[in-house]
Amino acid sequence: MGSLYVHLLPRLADPALLAGGVAVVVDVLRATTTISHALSNGASEVIACLEVEDALSAAKAFAPGERFLGGERGGARIEGFDFGNSPGEYSRDVVAGKSVIFTTTNGTRAMLECRSAARVVLGAFVNASALCRELALTLSHQHGVVNVVCAGTGGEVSLEDTLFAGSVVDRLAPLASEANDSARLAAAAWRQAFAGFARWRTPGDLSPEARQADCHALGQLLREGRGGRNCLRLGLGADIDTAATIDALNLVPEFEAATRRITAPRDV
Repeated sequence: MGSLYVHLLPRLADPALLAGGVAVVVDVLRATTTISHALSNGASEVIACLEVEDALSAAKAFAPGERFLGGERGGARIEGFDFGNSPGEYSRDVVAGKSVIFTTTNGTRAMLECRSAARVVLGAFVNASALCRELALTLSHQHGVVNVVCAGTGGEVSLEDTLFAGSVVDRLAPLASEANDSARLAAAAWRQAFAGFARWRTPGDLSPEARQADCHALGQLLREGRGGRNCLRLGLGADIDTAATIDALNLVPEFEAATRRITAPRDV
């Protein structure tokens, strides 16, 4: 069995520890949720950029009709960009076959800070089961290492990312021979938030009514954190509901550090 670690902020993830393993970048509200939706709706790629100027420079390599600029600062769409960071903006009729050049306050920064990992994938509640199936394969190897890296909010630990990390640990702990204290803390937070929520481990067995109830409960919980409150302040409550829709998508976005490209090479 392998090792499963959680890092509640990117700066707490030692690049040397990430090297050779799989890093899971988590920014539930909203970058990893939005990127997953864009790729599920047919975007050919998402290019992660650190700064606004980087995104504008990257856009020059494309014909105007081939790409879109997307992202946020302070939660709001960047002036001059085509879209913000709301998953609903990246519909199939808009992004299919197009490149999305993307920069956000927390999420894309976290991806770039994980570049020492052998593989970087993106996680959120919307692709939780697909992600966990992929991570289970890594943990099945004796020396497999999974590092769940939470993007946080403005340099602070975030409720939504910690809860998601905890849900992953709760589900995969039986496959791991080692876990750090942050993994245990995140799992404890998840279990306390959803006492009796053991059915999370087999979400495919839920009735539609039970799934809807669970997603609603999760959405209410996500509203309590700083990231959720920021969304509500900006009138983006619908984004929280989307982010809380467990297993809406069946893909695992993968970030290639050398090119900054994010693609979904396969359904899982």
